[in-house]
Formats: sequence, structure tokens, C-alpha cells
Amino acid sequence: MIPLRICRVLGNLGGTMRKYARAGLFLLAGLIGCLTLLKATAQDTSRVGPEPGDRGTDEDSVGYAMGLVIPSDIRDIAERQNAFASEMLDRAHARGYETPASDVCHPDAPSFDWRTYGKVTSIKNQGHCGSCTAFATMAAYESNFLIRNGLNADSSEQHVLSCSGALDCRNGGFYMKIMNWMTQHRVASGAEVPYAGTDQVCPANMQGTYGVLAAAFVDPAHERPAAADIKKALCDHGVLAVGMHVRAAFFKYPKDANGNSYPNDVFSDTTTQYVGNHAIAIVGWDDARQAWLVRNSWGPGFGLNGYFWIGYDNPDFGLEPAWVEVVKTPLNGGPSGDAQAIPETKELMEKYRVLTPGD
Repeated sequence: MIPLRICRVLGNLGGTMRKYARAGLFLLAGLIGCLTLLKATAQDTSRVGPEPGDRGTDEDSVGYAMGLVIPSDIRDIAERQNAFASEMLDRAHARGYETPASDVCHPDAPSFDWRTYGKVTSIKNQGHCGSCTAFATMAAYESNFLIRNGLNADSSEQHVLSCSGALDCRNGGFYMKIMNWMTQHRVASGAEVPYAGTDQVCPANMQGTYGVLAAAFVDPAHERPAAADIKKALCDHGVLAVGMHVRAAFFKYPKDANGNSYPNDVFSDTTTQYVGNHAIAIVGWDDARQAWLVRNSWGPGFGLNGYFWIGYDNPDFGLEPAWVEVVKTPLNGGPSGDAQAIPETKELMEKYRVLTPGD
């Protein structure tokens, strides 16, 4: 497939080289291919945009990076992932680990916000790097860590970016690859590996703190699960990593494309240009608004202090939501966040052929 940026080059060259017959035929073929690609890109929003690390072409998008890449065989991946997570939790429960239902979050409540209960960490900024999947993963992880351990977690997105192999600034990645990597590796704190927003060499001999016990999709059978299922997962596990198709108007939120406010601050645009896929995190809901409360990773200057509302029925939102479970202290005598608490982790990953950074 011809990259869109090459298409632009071919278009520029076409006018200057028409006098050369063979070159003209070559460029004509290239331009036809580009037109086909552009048409497909305009119609297909199931994958990341033309350049995952791009920040769009609209002047309002400057500084806002995206980078979510959803695998083409996601339904098969999701089924295996959830089977793996189920067995991991069964083995953890047999070792005394518990995942009790929340006593503050109820799926049938008219509204809920994990921030109210201090189970969401502060807004972060991914900068000009397509590392949104690392930030969505850590938003979910840090929330679950607070719920299970009653402790703040300051996990390093840069450590994930530099060491996991699950993403890079230009090509983006997928959050489930990061979550699975964390079942066998521990992530350092932000103080140990500060965020630089660039692809860097993995620090040598870095012993991290934060590990994952299990991770799964809210509904492995559906790209966009029912609202009731998402609410239940939010109550059971805390903040959820999730994907969305980004439209040009999103960069101007909380104003719409014409500079007007959205009713009840609920982003509703589905018609402006599709510019790529982005990973973010759901932290709550409001039935009166019929909307999700979502945490972004573009700093507190975006939207509503870093957050935004988006409708339950918005077809661009709610892609492949996923939860993560950390290791609660103590488990099997291990420290908080011990990624090796289940010795059979590697064996089970191979059994279920779960998605890993190398895939």
C-alpha cells in the first residue's frame, strides 16, 4: 500500500514530468493507486489513521498526538485474552487473592465518577509522541492499584515506551500488548524513569515496581460493548482503557467546529474529517447526559481540565474497552505489584497465545 505522504509527492511530481512518457505512465499508475488508498482511508475508520503519530492538519490539532492500532484479528485475540485472564484470576484466587465487588460503585446508579472517591490519578500529557496506549493503560492500572491496594501508583509511561516493545512514538501501539507485557515485567515509577515523549533506549538493570495480574476485554465478542457491560466493568475493576475514532472537531472540544458549546458538554460530532484512532480511559458515566466521562492524555489544557464527555451511542467511541487487575498486597509473599506472583504466567500466555509486543 502506498503511504499517503508518498501520494502527495507523486501528485506534485506528476505535473512537472508529464513530458516524459514512461515517467508519466508510472506516475499515473501511482496516482490511481493513491486515489484508491485515499478513498479507502476515508471509508475505513476501523484502523489507526494514515500516520499514527500525526497530530492532524487542522491548526487546532497542533500538539495533540494519537497512536492506537487495533489488530485486524481482534475478535479472535479478545476471546483468547479473556480465557487467559479468567484462568489467571482463578489461580490467584486459589492463592488467596480477592477481587471484591465495589461498595461504592453500582452499575444501575444514574451516575458515577471514580474521581469522587480518589481512585483516579492526575491528568498527564503524552506530548508529540503517539504513546496514548501507554497513558490509557496506566490510567486504568493506577486506578485499579488505588482500589486494590489503597495506595497511589506513579507508573512510568516512558519505561513502557522505551522497554516494552509494544509501541513507539511514530507507529503507536495497542494497550493489550502493554498489559500482557506487564504480567511478566514490572514498570518503574515516573520518578525513576521520567517521561520524555521520545523513543529512548531502555534503561539497563531497571527493577520496576508495578506489575499486572490479569487483563481482559469488557466483551470479547463485540467491538463496542453495551453500556450496561461497560458500567459493570467500571465498577468491578475501575477505570477502563478504550479506543475512539478521532474527528477533526474533537481538537476544538469543548467547542464544536463552529465555536459553539455542545449541549451538556457532550461531544457529538461524527461528520468532520476522520483523522485517526486514539486511546483514552473511561472514568465514569451520567445517564442524564447519556454520556461517558473520559480521561484524555493531552494535558489539563484540553477540554474540561483534561476530560471530556461523549455519548453512549456515539459510533466513534467505546472501541475495545479493557480492564486490568494489579496484584494486591500481599500475594504469595510477594511485594505490592509483584509481576511474578503467578509462577505459571508465561506457560499460560503460551497456552492461550495471547497478544504480546512481538506480535
